[in-house]
Amino acid sequence: MSKTIIGAAFTLVDFFDTSSLTARWWGLAAGSDNAGSTTEAWAQWKINNAGTLADLTFNVLTNTNTSSATLNSRVGGANGNLTVSIAGSATGAMSDSTHSDSLSAGNAINMQFGALGFLKHVTFAGSLHCSFNGTSSVAAGWQCLSSYATGGQTTFNLGNASQTSFVNPTGLIGNMNNTTEALFAQVPIRSAGTFSRGSIYITTNTSTNSLSCTFRVTGANGNIALSIGASSTGFIEDTTHSDSVTTTDKVCWATTSGAGTVNAKVVCLGVNFASSGTNWDLRSGKSKGTATTSFTNGVTAYVCPIGGNDSLSGDPTGGWSTTETKVQTKAPFAFYGDHMIVIRASISGGQTTPTTMTARVNAANGLGSISLTSSTTGIYEDSTHVDSLSAGDLLAFAFLQTNGSNDQIQTVGIRGDTVNPAGAGGRSRRVTPILYC
Repeated sequence: MSKTIIGAAFTLVDFFDTSSLTARWWGLAAGSDNAGSTTEAWAQWKINNAGTLADLTFNVLTNTNTSSATLNSRVGGANGNLTVSIAGSATGAMSDSTHSDSLSAGNAINMQFGALGFLKHVTFAGSLHCSFNGTSSVAAGWQCLSSYATGGQTTFNLGNASQTSFVNPTGLIGNMNNTTEALFAQVPIRSAGTFSRGSIYITTNTSTNSLSCTFRVTGANGNIALSIGASSTGFIEDTTHSDSVTTTDKVCWATTSGAGTVNAKVVCLGVNFASSGTNWDLRSGKSKGTATTSFTNGVTAYVCPIGGNDSLSGDPTGGWSTTETKVQTKAPFAFYGDHMIVIRASISGGQTTPTTMTARVNAANGLGSISLTSSTTGIYEDSTHVDSLSAGDLLAFAFLQTNGSNDQIQTVGIRGDTVNPAGAGGRSRRVTPILYC
């Protein structure tokens, strides 16, 4: 059995203004914000490899409750075993390291915030994540999940009429009208393995023609394909096809629409991944349609190392903040990390010195470090350093822009491994970030 990490990034979840006292549900993948979903099916996604879900972990930023509240797992629409009690006034990283949920292939999983009469005075930030211990191989579920809105969920239209669009397979959907595949949609692979069980959830659909979603591997159509009828809604899945990838491939989704009205609202677009070794890729991404990251010169910006990342237009927002403690993620188990990656899709404003990306663990610099060349877009990677991460370490990535204007940071990530890739006595040190989904 091999472990990986699955989870979502809290953009900023503040229940203070939530008037409804009914339960809310949260997807355990990619990124979302605000007060969760009032429809549980919109937050569910299938884990298609049998295994064990454990180490429920999240961060409470503020808490003015005088009574305790709870957050718990859901498996197949019923309460799971994972549960964390949030004591009155308690803040910081919280976790359940005692309980676990045994999952069968095809189980739908999500998280539940109960009794909002208490939770309405709790603010979450950072990430919500668990460890997953697959019974046969590493099984990292990649989901692309839209933002939530208070009292419901914001959905995104599946492209424009007679158009092929490309979608980042990790993080926030944000916009599904991107016609540029390279940098804006493609995600580099550094762990060989197999993608399978592509799926999409459609909430409403009044399109006049059918639509399709095809998994892409290094600029060509793969085998995984989803066909969406003119009025089809709900969970649609390809249970037959799969795509094998190597450590030099890049992947994304292509959506193709017909003529006429296109009005299919997408809540999530996902695919399952099983590594052929002991390592796995952890990624956080966003769509092209999302605003630029908007760094302030000379001010370090930190990004949550799991789930989706959006623009730095608030504090925190979209997984970003200028305060590190607001986006730190607690490692649920020990592992190694290498191949730290960042994709800069666009840049404006005449930079003359590089923007730097640094791995942060427990508020200290790790070994991972990348220099983004002035005014140059592309994929940047630290393929040299290997770091050992202990269970309980607090993780983040730091970006520092010293001059110029705005970067568009599209995807960030790192490769995790349960075995030291540097070998015994290799070049590893106990300080580096590693958590992306």
